[in-house]
Amino acid sequence: MNNIPLATREAAKAVKFNRVAFIVRLDKKAVYVLFPDFEEYIEIPILDESIRRIEEMVRRAEYERASLGDTVLDEHSCAKVRVTSKQFKTDQATVWNANDMNGFPLRIEMPSLNIHFTNIKLAQPDVQLFEIPTNYV
Repeated sequence: MNNIPLATREAAKAVKFNRVAFIVRLDKKAVYVLFPDFEEYIEIPILDESIRRIEEMVRRAEYERASLGDTVLDEHSCAKVRVTSKQFKTDQATVWNANDMNGFPLRIEMPSLNIHFTNIKLAQPDVQLFEIPTNYV
């Protein structure tokens, strides 16, 4: 959220629009955008052609990895790596992979997006987590 202008962030907080969740359901050919503060959601259809193109891109993707050494993040020993797309050299990310969590990426930093996972459970998630809550409209 740091890339969003301060005025926009403040306006979003003022109307309690500071939390959004996404559920991607390729089996239902839809993306659900949930707004927990309002208990509402919108459904965005995914076209078959879009699914096919995404699957093809994932299948053909190749990456180079360069070690940036070992470090500790959130009390986990991590291998810090720079990941670069072979197809698009400008697509890069710095990733902290937790050694004690089968290489789970605790943190991912990209030029336009930063992700930091916390409260991680390496277990099969409850299928209800991928359904729209019944009280949402």
